[in-house]
Amino acid sequence: MNEEIRNKLSNLPVLGSVPLIYKKCKICGGESRLFDVVDFNKFCSPDPYAYGMSGISVPYYRCGFCDFTFTDMIDDWTIDDISCYIYNRDYIKVDPEYAGPRPVRTAEFMSHALVGCEDLRILDYGSGSGIFSGEMERLGFRFVENYDPFSSPYRPAGLFDIIILSEVMEHVQNPLETFLSIKEMLNDGGAIIIGQNLQPDNILEIRGNWWYIAPRNGHISTYSQTTFSIMAHKAGLIFMDYKCNSGNYSFSRACVRDEIANALKSFGSPVRIVRLRADAFSDCGQYHGLESSDGKGFRWTARSEISWSLDPFTSGRTLIDIPFLMEIESGFAEKCTVQLNGQAIAAKVRSTSLSGGSIVAAIEPSERICNISLITPAPISPRSKCGTPDDRLLGLAIVADM
Repeated sequence: MNEEIRNKLSNLPVLGSVPLIYKKCKICGGESRLFDVVDFNKFCSPDPYAYGMSGISVPYYRCGFCDFTFTDMIDDWTIDDISCYIYNRDYIKVDPEYAGPRPVRTAEFMSHALVGCEDLRILDYGSGSGIFSGEMERLGFRFVENYDPFSSPYRPAGLFDIIILSEVMEHVQNPLETFLSIKEMLNDGGAIIIGQNLQPDNILEIRGNWWYIAPRNGHISTYSQTTFSIMAHKAGLIFMDYKCNSGNYSFSRACVRDEIANALKSFGSPVRIVRLRADAFSDCGQYHGLESSDGKGFRWTARSEISWSLDPFTSGRTLIDIPFLMEIESGFAEKCTVQLNGQAIAAKVRSTSLSGGSIVAAIEPSERICNISLITPAPISPRSKCGTPDDRLLGLAIVADM
């Protein structure tokens, strides 16, 4: 046996003797466990190691609550560091469409999608080579500007009606902070449009083999629909997924300019995400007091009907999402049902890779929705359940903002 390998194997700790590695999620603050490790040279290709291995390991972590999957390897890198080691002369080898075909193709698509918005102020955020804005102007859009921390580092003044991020968010070190700063550049009635590959349904099976996890491309952050809905909530925006057109997502305030709303319809059928949480501080008898676990706030339900009053909406397909961290006993969440305006609808439990999950229900309302209720089994006291000295009646620990 090679002596170096022998020494390394001899010095390995006993399995289970080293604590698991966790990171704080950059989106929701939740517990993010080590997900997979890839080599730095992995890039977006059917042959992801066509240029060989670098010998530099890149760990990715995944949040058990919002699904955000990321590496913090380059969090302390400067712009110069990133330019030197990722966006250097070799970058064109791992992303050959970056400098021309992709921005031209994106501009062609957006010019058809945004018909009626030709006179609105548009920002290409993360503009890269700047080709997209030139193509949009050629296609009749009069006010398109660029911003990119590497190639166009001077942020333009004023507010924009449409902000487009095409394959940008996967490159961002601090996505929530970046997203909130983008929102501050958005006009009332405007929309942020993000073109992005979201995690596939089988991400927990393929893990780091997913083609889009690619540090050599600078892909350090990946998202799910849940991640985006939480980001929208934190920004006070409405998140819309678009079926029939993969990869386009919009974030907007409640009221969108008519020409933008009409344009967004070309992306496909919108799916409104309604993510319900426990009110952090109201005392209406539905919950016990605010608690926290691993940086996430929650309140235990105190009775078997929990209600939310909403601004009335009727918006086609809607996904109701009620996240919880714990249940008083196994299978408790599976027995819950959801009611809309007093009418029961089918619901299911979406479990996460760690503790907790979400109760979800997909609906297509034919009438205005103003009240949603969660109907649970009868709450149980920990004392009667397992002898713990706690006489509170508990059901689900529903997530609350702290």
